[in-house]
Parts: sequence; structure tokens; C-alpha cells
Amino acid sequence: MLESTVASLLELSSSPVTVSDSVQHSQQDIAQVHAVNILRILVQDSSLATAISQYYAALTLQALNGFTSPLWAVRNASLQLLGLFSFLSTFNCFSGLRCQLSL
Repeated sequence: MLESTVASLLELSSSPVTVSDSVQHSQQDIAQVHAVNILRILVQDSSLATAISQYYAALTLQALNGFTSPLWAVRNASLQLLGLFSFLSTFNCFSGLRCQLSL
């Protein structure tokens, strides 16, 4: 179930965002932002740490690709996801565990 969930969220988060003036300057919900935020929460969940680690590379690439979005909200969500990987990588290396994030 995790595999299909992550695949669906990655597909949704990478879908093109149509930008109009109303979307650019509003508080409108954007599906891509929600998808990236849910992916971040899945990575943060300690009970899923082992299972989700196999998706680290794909999630990191998605976070990096999010920086090309014309919408600030998508770029911001991507930055939060990428920042989490930076934290996890640093934490795992300093705690004596093997580094989980290797690109």
C-alpha cells in the first residue's frame, strides 16, 4: 500500500501547475503542494522510516524538481522536504548510523 501511495503522490506532485493570476496571488489550495507535504509527513513518520527509505532518491529528485515551479507554494513545500532529508542525513551520520541518503 505504501508503494502505490508514494507512486500516486509523486505523480501528482510532478504534474504541471497551471498558473493564472488568481492562483499566483491567492491562498487557493494547490494539489501539488498537498502531495509534497504528505510525502514530507511520510518521511517524518518514524514508524515508516525503514519502509520509506527505499524512496529517498525519488523523493529527493522530486523536491529538487519542485524548485522549477512558477509557484512559491510548490517551491516552499519542496524546500521543506529537501530540508528534512538534509536533517535526516546529518542526524544519521552523527548518531553512528549509516547515512541513509546517498545520491
